[in-house]
Amino acid sequence: MSISKRDFLKLTTAAGVASALPAAAGAASLSDFQDMTGDAVPISVDERKARVAKAQRLMTENDIDAVLIEAGTALNYFTGVRWWRSERF
Repeated sequence: MSISKRDFLKLTTAAGVASALPAAAGAASLSDFQDMTGDAVPISVDERKARVAKAQRLMTENDIDAVLIEAGTALNYFTGVRWWRSERF
């Protein structure tokens, strides 16, 4: 059996779209999910100090003199500062 490129693309596109759509019977709505953040606690100052100490230890062990931490998740991880990225450091 031979299939053209056009027919192949039609079939695979339709299959991809169909697989991305939730089944009507099993579809979940946002109200079906539980809040997982109720018992979350902020990271303490001691935890942040421990993160920095671990980074310093690993730097010493691996002969690394400096680490550049830009705005984003790494800055938040080590300092708790949420600073948005821009075109400049």
